[in-house]
Amino acid sequence: MSAAFVVDSHASVLRPPERIGVKLVLRDPERFDRKAMIPVFHRWIQDAALDGLLIDVHDYTHVAGGPGVMLIAHEGHVRTDEAGGELGLEFERKRGATGDFHARVWDTLKRAVEAAVTLSEEPLPGGPARFFSDRLVFRFADRLAVPPTDAGAAEAGVALAALLSPVFDGGTAVTRVGGEGDPLTLRAQGLRDPGLQVLAERVGLAPRPRPVAAE
Repeated sequence: MSAAFVVDSHASVLRPPERIGVKLVLRDPERFDRKAMIPVFHRWIQDAALDGLLIDVHDYTHVAGGPGVMLIAHEGHVRTDEAGGELGLEFERKRGATGDFHARVWDTLKRAVEAAVTLSEEPLPGGPARFFSDRLVFRFADRLAVPPTDAGAAEAGVALAALLSPVFDGGTAVTRVGGEGDPLTLRAQGLRDPGLQVLAERVGLAPRPRPVAAE
């Protein structure tokens, strides 16, 4: 956890959020073609490749600073994301969250890792998508539940460091990123990169057989 975070333990400002985004960052963004995600996401809908009801695909790559290519689902969206100058894959929960702050963020993290693992198995034009597994970006769009204030950043930073203790070996540095006026966005950095499959196991994803290509 970043030493910059100091929390008043007697005045909690966090509430269980509904809208949470978690992004995994791509290792080789220059090889990644966002347009290639359109047929991939359509296939995920057909194959029910992720948990939850997958509905549609929207292409926003023509919009500067937009959400890229988005897979619309009932409980949340999967999208390519370039915020902060780091291209990655984000799962953003929109509805259906239950439990306290820890439970909701953990479930969103698990779904984001599931999407990244699924994408890493796709035969993309630029080669397999490879993700850093020692860095995660958390975005809290619920400003009332997780206020984008110094107090909100401090309390959420401490909570994230505790949440990620079984995920990252040797501790976690949590820092605030994003511009003024943006939803609270925190970057979590581990000391070592365990690899995506190990990360998936640590968040509770069961190993699954690789899909067999059709002849």
